[in-house]
Amino acid sequence: YGDPRDLHSFPTRRSSDLGSMYGNKLSMAKQSAKMFVDLMRPGDKVGVVAFGSSASVVYPLQEILATGTDIKGNAKNAIDALTASGGTSMGAGLQLGQSQLNTNGQSDPIRLMLLLSDGVENGSPTADQVLPGIITDKITVHTLALGIDADKEKLENIAIQTGGVYRYNLADGMTDIFYAIYSKVYGESVVKRVSGTVLPNGTVEQNVMVDSTIGSMNFSINWPGSDLDLTLVRPDGSIVDPTVAENDPDIAFVSDLTYEFYTVYAPQPGIWTMRIFGKSTDSSGEDFIASVSAMDSMIVSVDVDKTDYFAGDPIKLTASVEDSSLIDPLGTDYIHNLAVQATVVDSIANTFAFGLYDDGFHGDGNPDDGVYANIFDNTHLEGSYNFNIQISGNNTRYNQPFTREYSLSTMVTERVFPSTPILDDFNRADGAIGSNWSGNTSKYSISSNQLLVTSSNSNSDIYWSGQAFGADQEVYVTFANVHATAAEQDLILKSQSNTTWGSGMIEVWYDAPGQRVQVWTWEWPAGWVQHGADIPVTFVNGDTFGARALANGNVEVYKNGELLGTRDVTSWSYYAQGGYIGLWFVGANGGSAG
Repeated sequence: YGDPRDLHSFPTRRSSDLGSMYGNKLSMAKQSAKMFVDLMRPGDKVGVVAFGSSASVVYPLQEILATGTDIKGNAKNAIDALTASGGTSMGAGLQLGQSQLNTNGQSDPIRLMLLLSDGVENGSPTADQVLPGIITDKITVHTLALGIDADKEKLENIAIQTGGVYRYNLADGMTDIFYAIYSKVYGESVVKRVSGTVLPNGTVEQNVMVDSTIGSMNFSINWPGSDLDLTLVRPDGSIVDPTVAENDPDIAFVSDLTYEFYTVYAPQPGIWTMRIFGKSTDSSGEDFIASVSAMDSMIVSVDVDKTDYFAGDPIKLTASVEDSSLIDPLGTDYIHNLAVQATVVDSIANTFAFGLYDDGFHGDGNPDDGVYANIFDNTHLEGSYNFNIQISGNNTRYNQPFTREYSLSTMVTERVFPSTPILDDFNRADGAIGSNWSGNTSKYSISSNQLLVTSSNSNSDIYWSGQAFGADQEVYVTFANVHATAAEQDLILKSQSNTTWGSGMIEVWYDAPGQRVQVWTWEWPAGWVQHGADIPVTFVNGDTFGARALANGNVEVYKNGELLGTRDVTSWSYYAQGGYIGLWFVGANGGSAG
């Protein structure tokens, strides 16, 4: 791994107060950053930026060398030298880290920052102010919240906007983020991750299945304090300890105050054992996280179905495994007959568990095709949802048992309406409504910078013709003059045509005399079908009438951004498809919008 392919800059928060998690938060930040430095490889580049109310370069970005100058050691010494100061300007830290990457690593193909923070942003520049430039420069920012006072929502958003990983440093959060980054940067697979407690002078053992597809492995433990030791037992019963590692060119050992790990090249296939010894702990023992990662020919693919989720949206999780040495030129050769289990932790640490299946009934496509999936729908809380996927089975090449794990997170945000910009404000010269509209456009005109209804005819549906929108779409209009006697002042979603309703559509229908909204669909041969009960509401001049149709078949109805009700249209054939949006005013001559 000699090519300089990765750039790492650590904007690290200087803490001026104490946290309840693992004692001093500055010490925790130091140990976190040092662990990641130790996990880096020759050819990588490392730099350290510290920030409080302002930011400074603690260690300039430099390439890690296989021999010669101890860049890792120097970077860790710089981290150890950090002292506390007040204020929190994440933006200043990010901006200076960006400058280091642009100055000393512009040509490198992978550039990332790991942002560690324990506080709430209260200085300038803010992260929101500098993120556009970081996104433009294609720099990924991974974020780690340290302690209960950290601005978790801000750190989540930074990671999501830049394609990074976010974790909150509870339990195994620190290890989780490092191995998530390790997987993304180096292409390694997580084989096992487990937590436990070891008593004074006690030993805890964890067995690890190693298959023949693995070329190298990292065995690690980390803990909050005290002193633990890690030794390994090979499948042939021989012991691996720091002394053995020192004399074996295929084994490297690294340790610091709160972590130890071995890197083993060409490991023996079979069952390895991790022995965690409580060398110096208090009487209640010491908590630890044990993790194993591997560089192998397995390709583990896990993903969710969307990039943006709102509270209440279902999340489809998909997983597959293939052996990269056996790639079929005619198609992907997935490994079959796997056991796939998912564990989800939501924003307030509720935990859920479920299986992924390849039976054709869980959103996985065709049965027995090697693609596993399921739907997670307990998403009513806003915040981060962290998924851990555990996969086990037999590999194709050797028919050997194997295990792999994969972690990812996604953000669920408040469902804000509207979430899209205005397409047409009707602010133009009087006359025809313009070429962006299609359908029965002669029934409308532009008058005094408003859309004026000029007919009471029922054939008055119009469509925004420039583009069809996706399976999640919304439409809204502000009433300038609500027609008090019109039975229909309607919104159109997912129309399968931009010229006629006859191909299928959703119509969200406001009946002014009846003071109600109804949700209807049309398709042949079912005809017009109302979905759910009427929604009682009255609109007056200046109110905004809106609706959102989702890929899951839900249609939401809004007044001035407030959700009035949701109706299920999954019985309509086109509910999961996209289409055109529009308006349809019937018997509303003289009504206007804009």
